[in-house]
Amino acid sequence: MQKNKLQTKKSWESLVGWGLQIRESADNLRWELGSLACECVKNYGEDSLGKLAGEIGVKKSLMQQYRWVVQKFTGVKNLSEKFGHLSFSHIRLAAGCGDPDNYIDEAIKHDWTVEQLEKQIQTDKKPKAKGLSEVQQETNQLRKALDIMKHFFEVKKIDGITD
Repeated sequence: MQKNKLQTKKSWESLVGWGLQIRESADNLRWELGSLACECVKNYGEDSLGKLAGEIGVKKSLMQQYRWVVQKFTGVKNLSEKFGHLSFSHIRLAAGCGDPDNYIDEAIKHDWTVEQLEKQIQTDKKPKAKGLSEVQQETNQLRKALDIMKHFFEVKKIDGITD
């Protein structure tokens, strides 16, 4: 009991540093599991992944997810060199985009959280609002098409054609 009272309180900065080290280790672990899953499937086929997952105590769905992320960034061996301070969650989100490297670069540049990256991806996926001139052009095209249809049906009536 006496020893606990004598221990010094850790500074906030040291706790944050410790937490960052743990998170980085966890991210590296996910990356390594993804690489392991790639090797397993390459050497033993797709069906072997479930067996490997069971034997190492990791859910097959997680192994598949980690593998999918690693496959999106082939050739990357060192996470911190390619992705800086970004977490595996950042990388996983970017991997699902058409241009993952762009999102990675932007997330690093702007120091985005996972939530900020996700919001940016969702914003970019939303269709852009049309300007007034585009709406007017489409309206004019629809009016022309309607006039052609009206003319067509008037011709049918004059010729006595009915369906």
